[in-house]
Amino acid sequence: MEKAFSALREKLSPEVFIIPESGDYYHDETYLDGRAGGVLFPRNHGEIMSIMSLLHLFAEKNGAAHCCPVTIRGLGSGLSAGAVPEGGIVLSLEKMNRILELDLGSRLLRVEAGVTPDQIEKFMAPHGFMYAPDPSSFDISSIGGNIAANAAGPRSFRYGATREHIAALKVVWANGEEDILGAFTRKSAVGFDLKNLLIGSEGRLGIITEAWLKLVPKPAGSLLMMAGFDSVDEAVTAVLGLTAMNLDISAMEFIDHNSIAVTEEKWPGEIRGRRAGVLLEMEGDPDCLYAQLEKVNDIIPMEKIFAARDERSTRNIWEARREVPVAFRKKFKHKIGEDISLPVPRLPEAVGKIYNIGEQHGLYTVLWGHIGDGNLHVNFLFNEPEAFSRLGVAMENLANYVISLNGSISGEHALGRLKRHLRTKQHSGRIISLEEEIKRIFDPYNVLNPFITLPMDYSVRSKI
Repeated sequence: MEKAFSALREKLSPEVFIIPESGDYYHDETYLDGRAGGVLFPRNHGEIMSIMSLLHLFAEKNGAAHCCPVTIRGLGSGLSAGAVPEGGIVLSLEKMNRILELDLGSRLLRVEAGVTPDQIEKFMAPHGFMYAPDPSSFDISSIGGNIAANAAGPRSFRYGATREHIAALKVVWANGEEDILGAFTRKSAVGFDLKNLLIGSEGRLGIITEAWLKLVPKPAGSLLMMAGFDSVDEAVTAVLGLTAMNLDISAMEFIDHNSIAVTEEKWPGEIRGRRAGVLLEMEGDPDCLYAQLEKVNDIIPMEKIFAARDERSTRNIWEARREVPVAFRKKFKHKIGEDISLPVPRLPEAVGKIYNIGEQHGLYTVLWGHIGDGNLHVNFLFNEPEAFSRLGVAMENLANYVISLNGSISGEHALGRLKRHLRTKQHSGRIISLEEEIKRIFDPYNVLNPFITLPMDYSVRSKI
Protein backbone atom coordinates (compact mmCIF):
# COMPACT_ATOMS: atom_id res chain seq x y z
CA MET A 1 0.00 0.00 0.00
CA GLU A 2 2.95 2.32 0.61
CA LYS A 3 3.83 1.97 -3.08
CA ALA A 4 0.36 3.16 -3.97
CA PHE A 5 0.73 6.18 -1.66
CA SER A 6 4.07 7.04 -3.27
CA ALA A 7 2.56 6.80 -6.74
CA LEU A 8 -0.28 9.12 -5.74
CA ARG A 9 2.06 11.69 -4.16
CA GLU A 10 4.21 11.67 -7.28
CA LYS A 11 1.30 12.28 -9.64
CA LEU A 12 -0.91 14.59 -7.55
CA SER A 13 -0.28 18.17 -6.51
CA PRO A 14 0.23 18.97 -2.77
CA GLU A 15 -3.17 20.71 -2.82
CA VAL A 16 -4.86 17.42 -3.62
CA PHE A 17 -2.90 14.90 -1.48
CA ILE A 18 -2.80 16.00 2.16
CA ILE A 19 -1.93 14.17 5.36
CA PRO A 20 -3.99 16.04 8.00
CA GLU A 21 -2.45 16.77 11.37
CA SER A 22 -5.75 15.94 13.10
CA GLY A 23 -8.14 13.04 12.62
CA ASP A 24 -11.07 15.19 11.55
CA TYR A 25 -11.37 13.35 8.24
CA TYR A 26 -11.30 9.91 9.83
CA HIS A 27 -14.65 10.01 11.64
CA ASP A 28 -18.25 11.13 11.17
CA GLU A 29 -21.02 11.86 13.71
CA THR A 30 -20.80 8.38 15.27
CA TYR A 31 -18.42 7.31 18.05
CA LEU A 32 -16.26 5.26 15.67
CA ASP A 33 -12.79 6.54 14.77
CA GLY A 34 -10.83 5.51 11.71
CA ARG A 35 -7.35 5.61 10.25
CA ALA A 36 -5.96 6.36 6.80
CA GLY A 37 -2.69 7.24 5.11
CA GLY A 38 -3.96 10.58 3.84
CA VAL A 39 -6.83 12.53 2.36
CA LEU A 40 -7.33 13.42 -1.29
CA PHE A 41 -9.18 16.64 -2.15
CA PRO A 42 -10.02 16.45 -5.87
CA ARG A 43 -11.31 19.70 -7.32
CA ASN A 44 -13.21 18.34 -10.30
CA HIS A 45 -14.48 15.25 -12.08
CA GLY A 46 -11.33 14.90 -14.17
CA GLU A 47 -9.05 14.70 -11.14
CA ILE A 48 -11.13 11.86 -9.73
CA MET A 49 -10.81 10.01 -13.03
CA SER A 50 -7.04 10.42 -12.87
CA ILE A 51 -6.87 9.23 -9.24
CA MET A 52 -8.95 6.12 -9.84
CA SER A 53 -7.15 5.30 -13.12
CA LEU A 54 -3.83 5.43 -11.30
CA LEU A 55 -5.03 3.20 -8.47
CA HIS A 56 -6.57 0.72 -10.90
CA LEU A 57 -3.42 0.44 -13.00
CA PHE A 58 -1.38 -0.03 -9.82
CA ALA A 59 -3.72 -2.84 -8.70
CA GLU A 60 -3.53 -4.55 -12.10
CA LYS A 61 0.26 -4.39 -12.08
CA ASN A 62 0.90 -5.36 -8.46
CA GLY A 63 -2.09 -7.57 -7.63
CA ALA A 64 -5.10 -7.29 -5.36
CA ALA A 65 -3.00 -7.63 -2.21
CA HIS A 66 -1.46 -4.21 -2.94
CA CYS A 67 -4.73 -2.39 -3.61
CA CYS A 68 -5.31 0.92 -1.87
CA PRO A 69 -8.80 1.12 -0.32
CA VAL A 70 -10.67 4.37 -1.01
CA THR A 71 -13.21 5.71 1.49
CA ILE A 72 -15.44 8.29 -0.17
CA ARG A 73 -16.39 11.20 2.07
CA GLY A 74 -18.89 13.99 1.67
CA LEU A 75 -19.05 16.41 4.61
CA GLY A 76 -18.83 13.85 7.43
CA SER A 77 -22.35 14.33 8.82
CA GLY A 78 -23.23 10.64 8.54
CA LEU A 79 -24.70 8.65 11.41
CA SER A 80 -23.70 5.18 10.22
CA ALA A 81 -19.88 5.46 10.03
CA GLY A 82 -20.06 5.01 6.28
CA ALA A 83 -17.20 7.50 5.79
CA VAL A 84 -14.98 6.13 8.57
CA PRO A 85 -11.90 4.46 7.02
CA GLU A 86 -10.02 1.41 8.25
CA GLY A 87 -6.92 2.12 6.20
CA GLY A 88 -6.12 3.28 2.68
CA ILE A 89 -7.01 6.83 1.74
CA VAL A 90 -10.00 9.12 2.12
CA LEU A 91 -11.40 10.77 -1.00
CA SER A 92 -13.10 13.98 0.16
CA LEU A 93 -15.49 15.67 -2.27
CA GLU A 94 -15.90 18.83 -0.20
CA LYS A 95 -14.10 21.06 -2.73
CA MET A 96 -16.50 19.99 -5.48
CA ASN A 97 -19.23 22.33 -4.29
CA ARG A 98 -20.39 24.23 -7.37
CA ILE A 99 -23.90 24.66 -8.72
CA LEU A 100 -23.25 24.13 -12.42
CA GLU A 101 -26.43 24.62 -14.43
CA LEU A 102 -30.12 25.49 -14.01
CA ASP A 103 -32.57 24.33 -16.70
CA LEU A 104 -36.01 25.54 -15.66
CA GLY A 105 -37.54 24.30 -18.91
CA SER A 106 -36.62 20.74 -17.98
CA ARG A 107 -36.93 21.42 -14.25
CA LEU A 108 -33.38 20.19 -13.63
CA LEU A 109 -30.50 21.55 -11.57
CA ARG A 110 -26.98 20.21 -12.17
CA VAL A 111 -24.69 20.28 -9.14
CA GLU A 112 -21.39 18.82 -7.98
CA ALA A 113 -21.43 16.19 -5.25
CA GLY A 114 -20.16 18.50 -2.49
CA VAL A 115 -23.05 20.97 -2.71
CA THR A 116 -25.37 21.11 0.32
CA PRO A 117 -29.20 21.10 0.21
CA ASP A 118 -29.02 24.45 2.01
CA GLN A 119 -27.01 25.93 -0.87
CA ILE A 120 -29.59 24.65 -3.30
CA GLU A 121 -32.50 26.05 -1.32
CA LYS A 122 -30.95 29.51 -1.26
CA PHE A 123 -30.02 29.35 -4.95
CA MET A 124 -33.54 28.30 -6.00
CA ALA A 125 -35.39 30.78 -3.77
CA PRO A 126 -35.89 33.45 -6.50
CA HIS A 127 -36.99 30.96 -9.15
CA GLY A 128 -40.23 29.57 -7.72
CA PHE A 129 -38.97 25.97 -7.65
CA MET A 130 -37.33 23.77 -5.03
CA TYR A 131 -35.42 20.54 -4.55
CA ALA A 132 -37.79 18.67 -2.26
CA PRO A 133 -35.57 16.40 -0.09
CA ASP A 134 -34.72 18.12 3.19
CA PRO A 135 -32.55 15.96 5.48
CA SER A 136 -32.26 17.35 8.98
CA SER A 137 -28.56 17.92 8.29
CA PHE A 138 -29.46 19.96 5.19
CA ASP A 139 -26.86 22.64 5.94
CA ILE A 140 -23.98 20.28 6.85
CA SER A 141 -24.50 17.31 4.53
CA SER A 142 -23.65 16.96 0.85
CA ILE A 143 -25.77 15.92 -2.10
CA GLY A 144 -23.31 13.15 -2.90
CA GLY A 145 -23.66 11.74 0.61
CA ASN A 146 -27.44 12.13 0.49
CA ILE A 147 -27.56 10.15 -2.75
CA ALA A 148 -25.19 7.45 -1.47
CA ALA A 149 -27.46 6.85 1.54
CA ASN A 150 -30.78 7.63 -0.18
CA ALA A 151 -31.36 10.20 2.55
CA ALA A 152 -34.77 11.55 3.40
CA GLY A 153 -36.14 14.13 5.84
CA PRO A 154 -39.37 15.64 7.16
CA ARG A 155 -40.78 16.39 3.69
CA SER A 156 -40.33 12.77 2.62
CA PHE A 157 -43.86 12.14 3.89
CA ARG A 158 -45.16 13.93 0.81
CA TYR A 159 -42.29 13.93 -1.66
CA GLY A 160 -40.41 10.71 -0.95
CA ALA A 161 -36.70 10.15 -0.36
CA THR A 162 -33.74 11.33 -2.44
CA ARG A 163 -34.17 8.54 -5.00
CA GLU A 164 -37.40 10.10 -6.31
CA HIS A 165 -35.66 13.38 -7.17
CA ILE A 166 -32.57 12.34 -9.12
CA ALA A 167 -32.76 12.49 -12.92
CA ALA A 168 -29.17 11.55 -13.75
CA LEU A 169 -25.76 10.97 -12.20
CA LYS A 170 -22.22 11.49 -13.45
CA VAL A 171 -20.08 8.67 -12.13
CA VAL A 172 -16.42 7.66 -12.05
CA TRP A 173 -15.97 3.90 -11.82
CA ALA A 174 -13.29 2.08 -9.84
CA ASN A 175 -11.14 1.76 -12.97
CA GLY A 176 -11.22 5.51 -13.65
CA GLU A 177 -13.70 5.38 -16.51
CA GLU A 178 -16.81 7.56 -16.51
CA ASP A 179 -20.48 7.38 -17.42
CA ILE A 180 -23.72 9.32 -17.09
CA LEU A 181 -26.57 7.24 -15.69
CA GLY A 182 -30.24 8.10 -15.93
CA ALA A 183 -31.98 10.42 -18.39
CA PHE A 184 -32.74 14.09 -18.93
CA THR A 185 -36.28 13.36 -20.12
CA ARG A 186 -39.27 12.69 -17.91
CA LYS A 187 -39.65 9.22 -19.38
CA SER A 188 -37.04 6.66 -20.37
CA ALA A 189 -37.35 2.88 -20.70
CA VAL A 190 -33.96 1.81 -21.97
CA GLY A 191 -32.11 -1.05 -20.32
CA PHE A 192 -31.42 -1.59 -16.64
CA ASP A 193 -31.87 1.32 -14.24
CA LEU A 194 -28.25 1.58 -13.08
CA LYS A 195 -28.82 5.07 -11.71
CA ASN A 196 -31.12 3.74 -9.03
CA LEU A 197 -28.72 0.90 -8.32
CA LEU A 198 -26.10 3.46 -7.28
CA ILE A 199 -28.53 5.49 -5.18
CA GLY A 200 -28.36 4.04 -1.67
CA SER A 201 -25.32 1.86 -2.50
CA GLU A 202 -23.14 3.80 0.01
CA GLY A 203 -20.43 4.54 -2.56
CA ARG A 204 -19.53 0.87 -3.06
CA LEU A 205 -20.17 0.76 -6.81
CA GLY A 206 -18.92 4.10 -8.12
CA ILE A 207 -18.06 7.68 -7.20
CA ILE A 208 -20.88 10.14 -7.82
CA THR A 209 -19.32 13.42 -8.92
CA GLU A 210 -22.32 15.32 -10.31
CA ALA A 211 -26.09 15.01 -10.17
CA TRP A 212 -29.01 16.38 -12.14
CA LEU A 213 -31.70 17.08 -9.55
CA LYS A 214 -35.42 17.18 -10.29
CA LEU A 215 -37.14 20.40 -9.27
CA VAL A 216 -40.75 20.84 -8.18
CA PRO A 217 -42.81 24.05 -7.91
CA LYS A 218 -42.69 25.74 -4.53
CA PRO A 219 -46.08 25.52 -2.82
CA ALA A 220 -48.20 28.66 -2.82
CA GLY A 221 -48.46 28.53 0.95
CA SER A 222 -47.78 26.43 4.01
CA LEU A 223 -49.24 25.99 7.45
CA LEU A 224 -47.18 24.65 10.35
CA MET A 225 -48.77 23.31 13.51
CA MET A 226 -47.58 21.59 16.65
CA ALA A 227 -49.71 19.55 18.97
CA GLY A 228 -48.88 18.47 22.52
CA PHE A 229 -50.15 15.19 23.97
CA ASP A 230 -50.37 13.71 27.46
CA SER A 231 -49.12 10.29 26.33
CA VAL A 232 -47.15 8.75 23.50
CA ASP A 233 -50.08 6.46 22.71
CA GLU A 234 -52.33 9.49 22.25
CA ALA A 235 -49.82 11.08 19.88
CA VAL A 236 -49.35 7.92 17.79
CA THR A 237 -53.12 7.40 17.58
CA ALA A 238 -53.48 10.96 16.27
CA VAL A 239 -50.80 10.29 13.64
CA LEU A 240 -52.66 7.20 12.41
CA GLY A 241 -55.85 9.23 12.16
CA LEU A 242 -54.18 12.03 10.20
CA THR A 243 -52.44 9.69 7.74
CA ALA A 244 -55.82 8.14 6.91
CA MET A 245 -57.27 11.52 5.91
CA ASN A 246 -57.01 13.31 2.55
CA LEU A 247 -54.92 16.24 3.74
CA ASP A 248 -52.13 18.13 1.98
CA ILE A 249 -49.56 17.12 4.59
CA SER A 250 -45.93 17.57 3.63
CA ALA A 251 -44.29 16.68 6.96
CA MET A 252 -45.34 14.87 10.12
CA GLU A 253 -42.70 14.75 12.86
CA PHE A 254 -42.71 13.19 16.31
CA ILE A 255 -40.76 14.20 19.43
CA ASP A 256 -40.99 12.49 22.80
CA HIS A 257 -40.99 14.00 26.30
CA ASN A 258 -37.21 13.74 26.60
CA SER A 259 -36.80 15.70 23.35
CA ILE A 260 -39.22 18.36 24.55
CA ALA A 261 -37.46 18.69 27.89
CA VAL A 262 -33.92 19.05 26.50
CA THR A 263 -34.94 22.13 24.45
CA GLU A 264 -38.03 23.16 26.42
CA GLU A 265 -37.48 26.93 26.19
CA LYS A 266 -37.64 26.73 22.38
CA TRP A 267 -41.12 25.21 22.19
CA PRO A 268 -44.49 27.01 22.39
CA GLY A 269 -46.49 26.71 25.58
CA GLU A 270 -48.81 24.06 24.15
CA ILE A 271 -45.85 21.67 23.91
CA ARG A 272 -43.87 22.32 27.09
CA GLY A 273 -44.21 19.65 29.75
CA ARG A 274 -46.11 17.28 27.46
CA ARG A 275 -45.30 13.59 27.08
CA ALA A 276 -45.13 13.84 23.28
CA GLY A 277 -45.43 16.32 20.46
CA VAL A 278 -46.36 16.07 16.78
CA LEU A 279 -45.25 18.64 14.23
CA LEU A 280 -47.56 18.89 11.23
CA GLU A 281 -46.93 20.93 8.08
CA MET A 282 -49.36 21.27 5.19
CA GLU A 283 -48.63 22.84 1.79
CA GLY A 284 -50.89 24.23 -0.90
CA ASP A 285 -53.33 27.04 -1.50
CA PRO A 286 -53.54 29.07 1.74
CA ASP A 287 -57.35 29.23 1.75
CA CYS A 288 -57.62 25.48 1.27
CA LEU A 289 -55.12 24.82 4.03
CA TYR A 290 -57.10 26.73 6.61
CA ALA A 291 -60.22 24.86 5.51
CA GLN A 292 -58.36 21.60 6.14
CA LEU A 293 -57.52 22.76 9.64
CA GLU A 294 -61.10 21.88 10.58
CA LYS A 295 -60.42 18.28 9.57
CA VAL A 296 -57.31 18.25 11.73
CA ASN A 297 -59.49 19.37 14.65
CA ASP A 298 -61.59 16.24 14.18
CA ILE A 299 -58.48 14.31 15.28
CA ILE A 300 -56.72 16.80 17.57
CA PRO A 301 -58.65 19.30 19.74
CA MET A 302 -57.79 22.94 18.98
CA GLU A 303 -56.60 23.61 22.55
CA LYS A 304 -53.74 21.16 22.02
CA ILE A 305 -52.51 22.89 18.84
CA PHE A 306 -50.08 25.75 18.29
CA ALA A 307 -50.28 27.17 14.75
CA ALA A 308 -47.33 29.20 13.46
CA ARG A 309 -48.43 32.77 12.79
CA ASP A 310 -45.86 33.79 10.21
CA GLU A 311 -42.61 32.81 8.48
CA ARG A 312 -40.52 33.69 11.52
CA SER A 313 -42.65 31.55 13.82
CA THR A 314 -42.42 28.67 11.34
CA ARG A 315 -38.66 29.01 11.13
CA ASN A 316 -38.36 29.00 14.93
CA ILE A 317 -40.27 25.72 15.21
CA TRP A 318 -38.12 23.99 12.59
CA GLU A 319 -34.96 25.28 14.25
CA ALA A 320 -36.18 23.91 17.57
CA ARG A 321 -36.78 20.51 15.93
CA ARG A 322 -33.27 20.49 14.44
CA GLU A 323 -31.77 21.59 17.75
CA VAL A 324 -32.92 18.42 19.55
CA PRO A 325 -30.05 16.11 18.45
CA VAL A 326 -27.56 18.94 18.94
CA ALA A 327 -28.74 19.43 22.53
CA PHE A 328 -28.38 15.73 23.32
CA ARG A 329 -24.86 15.63 21.90
CA LYS A 330 -23.95 18.36 24.38
CA LYS A 331 -25.56 16.52 27.29
CA PHE A 332 -24.16 13.03 26.63
CA LYS A 333 -20.68 11.92 25.61
CA HIS A 334 -22.08 9.19 23.38
CA LYS A 335 -25.22 9.25 21.20
CA ILE A 336 -26.08 6.42 18.85
CA GLY A 337 -28.80 7.44 16.41
CA GLU A 338 -30.66 4.45 15.00
CA ASP A 339 -33.15 5.08 12.19
CA ILE A 340 -35.56 2.21 12.00
CA SER A 341 -38.51 2.20 9.63
CA LEU A 342 -41.77 0.47 10.52
CA PRO A 343 -45.13 -0.10 8.83
CA VAL A 344 -47.16 2.85 10.13
CA PRO A 345 -50.02 0.69 11.53
CA ARG A 346 -47.50 -1.12 13.78
CA LEU A 347 -46.36 2.09 15.49
CA PRO A 348 -48.79 1.97 18.45
CA GLU A 349 -47.50 -1.41 19.63
CA ALA A 350 -43.87 -0.64 18.79
CA VAL A 351 -43.11 2.58 20.64
CA GLY A 352 -43.40 1.17 24.16
CA LYS A 353 -41.40 -1.91 23.23
CA ILE A 354 -38.59 0.25 21.82
CA TYR A 355 -38.29 2.19 25.08
CA ASN A 356 -38.17 -1.12 26.96
CA ILE A 357 -35.25 -2.36 24.86
CA GLY A 358 -33.16 0.66 25.80
CA GLU A 359 -34.14 0.57 29.45
CA GLN A 360 -33.37 -3.15 29.76
CA HIS A 361 -29.77 -2.39 28.81
CA GLY A 362 -29.39 0.70 31.00
CA LEU A 363 -29.42 3.15 28.10
CA TYR A 364 -31.15 6.53 28.15
CA THR A 365 -33.55 6.22 25.23
CA VAL A 366 -35.04 9.05 23.19
CA LEU A 367 -37.39 8.91 20.21
CA TRP A 368 -38.05 11.42 17.48
CA GLY A 369 -38.40 11.26 13.74
CA HIS A 370 -40.52 11.18 10.63
CA ILE A 371 -43.41 9.33 12.15
CA GLY A 372 -45.77 9.97 9.23
CA ASP A 373 -43.89 7.45 7.10
CA GLY A 374 -42.88 5.19 9.99
CA ASN A 375 -39.23 6.32 10.17
CA LEU A 376 -38.25 6.68 13.84
CA HIS A 377 -34.87 7.79 15.18
CA VAL A 378 -34.15 5.68 18.23
CA ASN A 379 -31.33 7.29 20.19
CA PHE A 380 -29.34 5.41 22.80
CA LEU A 381 -27.38 7.87 24.96
CA PHE A 382 -24.83 7.35 27.73
CA ASN A 383 -21.72 8.81 29.35
CA GLU A 384 -19.95 5.82 30.92
CA PRO A 385 -17.61 3.82 28.61
CA GLU A 386 -18.78 0.49 30.02
CA ALA A 387 -22.17 1.05 28.36
CA PHE A 388 -20.61 0.20 25.00
CA SER A 389 -20.76 -3.48 25.96
CA ARG A 390 -24.52 -3.17 26.42
CA LEU A 391 -25.03 -1.05 23.33
CA GLY A 392 -24.29 -3.84 20.86
CA VAL A 393 -26.86 -6.13 22.45
CA ALA A 394 -29.46 -3.36 22.48
CA MET A 395 -28.88 -2.63 18.79
CA GLU A 396 -29.22 -6.30 17.93
CA ASN A 397 -32.40 -6.68 19.99
CA LEU A 398 -33.86 -3.61 18.30
CA ALA A 399 -32.99 -5.00 14.87
CA ASN A 400 -34.64 -8.33 15.69
CA TYR A 401 -37.78 -6.60 16.87
CA VAL A 402 -37.99 -4.29 13.86
CA ILE A 403 -37.62 -7.19 11.44
CA SER A 404 -40.30 -9.14 13.31
CA LEU A 405 -42.69 -6.30 12.40
CA ASN A 406 -41.66 -6.40 8.72
CA GLY A 407 -39.71 -3.19 9.21
CA SER A 408 -36.28 -2.02 8.05
CA ILE A 409 -33.20 -1.55 10.23
CA SER A 410 -32.38 1.64 8.32
CA GLY A 411 -34.78 4.12 6.79
CA GLU A 412 -32.37 6.83 5.64
CA HIS A 413 -28.95 6.58 7.31
CA ALA A 414 -27.83 3.36 5.53
CA LEU A 415 -25.72 0.71 7.28
CA GLY A 416 -22.12 1.91 7.17
CA ARG A 417 -19.68 0.35 9.60
CA LEU A 418 -22.05 0.91 12.50
CA LYS A 419 -24.65 -1.64 11.42
CA ARG A 420 -22.82 -3.75 8.87
CA HIS A 421 -22.99 -6.76 11.19
CA LEU A 422 -26.79 -6.53 11.16
CA ARG A 423 -27.04 -6.84 7.39
CA THR A 424 -27.56 -10.60 7.57
CA LYS A 425 -30.64 -10.09 9.74
CA GLN A 426 -32.38 -8.05 7.04
CA HIS A 427 -31.23 -9.95 3.95
CA SER A 428 -30.87 -13.64 3.19
CA GLY A 429 -27.52 -15.15 2.26
CA ARG A 430 -28.71 -15.42 -1.33
CA ILE A 431 -29.47 -11.69 -1.57
CA ILE A 432 -26.12 -10.80 -0.01
CA SER A 433 -24.34 -13.07 -2.49
CA LEU A 434 -26.16 -11.34 -5.36
CA GLU A 435 -25.13 -7.94 -4.02
CA GLU A 436 -21.51 -9.03 -3.76
CA GLU A 437 -21.57 -10.37 -7.32
CA ILE A 438 -22.76 -6.96 -8.49
CA LYS A 439 -20.00 -5.32 -6.44
CA ARG A 440 -17.38 -7.51 -8.15
CA ILE A 441 -18.58 -6.41 -11.58
CA PHE A 442 -18.29 -2.71 -10.80
CA ASP A 443 -15.24 -2.91 -8.53
CA PRO A 444 -13.28 -6.16 -9.05
CA TYR A 445 -10.44 -5.18 -6.69
CA ASN A 446 -12.86 -4.07 -3.92
CA VAL A 447 -11.34 -0.60 -3.72
CA LEU A 448 -14.41 1.60 -3.15
CA ASN A 449 -15.72 1.86 0.42
CA PRO A 450 -14.74 -1.75 1.24
CA PHE A 451 -15.27 -1.28 4.98
CA ILE A 452 -19.03 -0.85 4.83
CA THR A 453 -19.55 -4.61 4.77
CA LEU A 454 -17.80 -7.34 6.68
CA PRO A 455 -14.73 -8.75 4.89
CA MET A 456 -15.56 -10.70 1.76
CA ASP A 457 -13.27 -12.97 -0.29
CA TYR A 458 -12.98 -11.21 -3.62
CA SER A 459 -10.46 -13.70 -5.01
CA VAL A 460 -13.19 -16.21 -5.86
CA ARG A 461 -16.68 -15.89 -7.28
CA SER A 462 -19.50 -17.00 -5.04
CA LYS A 463 -22.04 -19.58 -6.16
CA ILE A 464 -25.60 -18.29 -6.37
